[in-house]
Amino acid sequence: MNDFLIYSLQTIVLQLLFLVVFELFFKKETFFKANSLYLLGSTILSLLIPLIKIPIQEKVQQQYVFQLKEIVLTNTGFVENQTTNTSIFTSLNLVYGIGFLLFLTLFIIKLIKIYKVKQKATIGVLNDTKIYRIENSKQAFSFLNYIFIGKENQNLDAIIKHEKVHQKQFHSIDLLFLEILKIVFWFNPILYFFQKRIVEIHEFEADSNSISENKSTYYESLICQIFEVNSISLTNNFYNQSLIKKRLVMLQKSKSKKAGMIKYLVVIPMVVLSMAMFSA
Repeated sequence: MNDFLIYSLQTIVLQLLFLVVFELFFKKETFFKANSLYLLGSTILSLLIPLIKIPIQEKVQQQYVFQLKEIVLTNTGFVENQTTNTSIFTSLNLVYGIGFLLFLTLFIIKLIKIYKVKQKATIGVLNDTKIYRIENSKQAFSFLNYIFIGKENQNLDAIIKHEKVHQKQFHSIDLLFLEILKIVFWFNPILYFFQKRIVEIHEFEADSNSISENKSTYYESLICQIFEVNSISLTNNFYNQSLIKKRLVMLQKSKSKKAGMIKYLVVIPMVVLSMAMFSA
């Protein structure tokens, strides 16, 4: 458990470093695919770098370290104390196990919710796309290969185009990956910021690739449903209330110049620095 805690602390430090760089350099760019790859790649790198060990040979004076047992002085003499560290690690294991089971349960509940929606929905075909229609609902979201649209929704063409982008780009896989990490590292707050940023980028990318020539209609479809939100973090929601304003701003923003891609080269010195900190 001690090794796992040290490893987890190292991953948190690395993820914080990568996230700060993203906020400073890439957040406002319209390179949505590159931003998504950066966040996912940096998450994976933060997990791998602490596991990589680069041997460095250097002449050092030979030292000897002796580990002495802890003893307790009592009125009957010296007694070895072997229970202190054991009890601490037992408590830590128990706390971690409870957190792991709790977040695993929440993950399963989310999957069950999606399954129940799928079971109650009616299957239809619009624009050669198989969709699941939800009764008495204005929800619109996708999960893996499934597109769910409430029967009370308007502007179905715009919604379908949007959700098909999520499908083709495998955005649900990204979210599933982060959900699994949140189960294993449930105590890591940085993962929640990564998930928030990736969800934003997914929506920006889907909007950019699906918006029609009549932008006003697309804007209207977002604004008119701003209060009709009931989302599950595993899904890509067309009507995500917390993102509506950001999406409208990003849709009106000019595309970043290709020369701006050079900024992503900052990843190279970051990786070198990270490996120098934790691998060497």
